[in-house]
Amino acid sequence: MRWRKVGPVHHVVIGDGATAAGFAARARLGSGDRLTIIGPRSAPGHFGRGLAYADPGPNALWRDLYLLNSPSGAVVQAFPDWVRANWSAIAPRLMALPGWMTFNAEALAADDIEAVAMPRAIMGDYLSEVAETALTRHAARSVQIDRVPHRVLSIGQQDTGFRITLDSGQIRDVDRIDLAPGAAPPAQFSVGGPAVFSNLYGFEAGILAALRPGVTVTAIGANATMLDLMRLIDAAPDGKDVALRVISPSGLMPEPLIPRRPRRPPVKPQLTGQHDTAEAFIAMLRNEVAQHRRAGAAMAELRAGFRLSIDAAKLARLVPNGAERRRVPALAERLFRRGNHDSLAAFEEGRRRGRITMVRGHVETVEPGPTLQLINADGHTSLPTDVVVNCSGPGSGRFDKLTESLIAAGAIDATVEGLVTGAGFSTNWPGLRYLSPAVVDIGGQVDLFPLYDVARLFGWLEAALGPSI
Repeated sequence: MRWRKVGPVHHVVIGDGATAAGFAARARLGSGDRLTIIGPRSAPGHFGRGLAYADPGPNALWRDLYLLNSPSGAVVQAFPDWVRANWSAIAPRLMALPGWMTFNAEALAADDIEAVAMPRAIMGDYLSEVAETALTRHAARSVQIDRVPHRVLSIGQQDTGFRITLDSGQIRDVDRIDLAPGAAPPAQFSVGGPAVFSNLYGFEAGILAALRPGVTVTAIGANATMLDLMRLIDAAPDGKDVALRVISPSGLMPEPLIPRRPRRPPVKPQLTGQHDTAEAFIAMLRNEVAQHRRAGAAMAELRAGFRLSIDAAKLARLVPNGAERRRVPALAERLFRRGNHDSLAAFEEGRRRGRITMVRGHVETVEPGPTLQLINADGHTSLPTDVVVNCSGPGSGRFDKLTESLIAAGAIDATVEGLVTGAGFSTNWPGLRYLSPAVVDIGGQVDLFPLYDVARLFGWLEAALGPSI
């Protein structure tokens, strides 16, 4: 039996990204209660950024290279006005970013900040400021705030709460937990070594050190991470003499999101019927997309319009079967694949010049040398390379180690498509709430797209937990 605690509450947020900050901002705490934030980037100026919006510092070549996947106006509604208010501090960083001011000159001349893809580190500045404002409000209510720059290895239930074990060996007893671990790590390959990088993020210095004229870099995956790798290579001193080979199972690239001027309204699709399977629902969407494309709609109008329409019509009504409904986000994301205009334009220019090539296939193994063993249309293919950077999505484990341990303990339910929580992000352990991009079902509600969208995550948090304090 679990007993209700009498007296001050110790509330813990595990994670240091935007979702963790959203949880912290909505923690209902009063005088004498305690809020502990646990995460490697929990310090002021870093909390709220996570890995996606991290700032490696002004001396890092890649500080502002990585751009938002969507135009600024589609990320968080308040962000463009924040950029305008802080333009004097932001502009020098943008002017130092090769080609950015020129590429976005028309939008900037029209003060259309909503249309440009800002650097993710600058978005992180905004998120960090929002997070710190919320923590300041907690402190003004006499809530004790602690920051613990460690990782959580395990969570266990107790009669009166939970026991947390940190990677420092420290054990803490707490009352409530909001867990926001962020995106799962990419798939791992068994062979390591100085020329094989398991991820782009966090390995930039090593990748740059491996670049020299005539080198071929092979990216496993054709996604936003690959585009960030391309931008890193292009910014390197010898980058223009480095070849980039991209391995993609589909051989396709996303479509750029370009808000046009004057703005075109989001499309208004006709969503009909109740669909027994996810495939039947996606087929209906595909037909609607084709009709709107014939009328001149681009991805910016399509993606926004279909999301708004499905929100209004309710996905649960359109796809009544819960198991089938959970299959929709991954299929819909393939139908509405998008990326930022800047990076995709640079990618196509690199292909035109022959510096960037794409190979359709699936990487089976990475062998010393390194050599990639591919499975493609020609069967098994060996592909020598100089440098390998893993830009793929989550591997067979799909989740971080802490989440995997909670699934094994029965705290969180997992399906083939992802994680399932109850209403308000509740889990099978009362007092433990969970939200990450791996969640596909929240109390029977399923989002049209996978939850990598900050604005969408904030929307889910506000709908379930109320506004920030």
